[in-house]
Amino acid sequence: QYVLKPNPAEWGSAALTMGTPEPDDDLHNPDPRRDLKNDRGGHIFTARGIANLGCLFILAAALIFVL
Repeated sequence: QYVLKPNPAEWGSAALTMGTPEPDDDLHNPDPRRDLKNDRGGHIFTARGIANLGCLFILAAALIFVL
């Protein structure tokens, strides 16, 4: 059973202050120059995006047809 005290300072979260670095900070603080190597620019219109829009259109048409 999990019971937390009303005061967050008593939760044992002293290491979770704003100034304390964590091992996964690089994932949450992106670097545009570094990430450009992985992203390779890209394009806004992809096959996956068009497929998603097609599915949304089919779902919307089915919803309108049912109502």
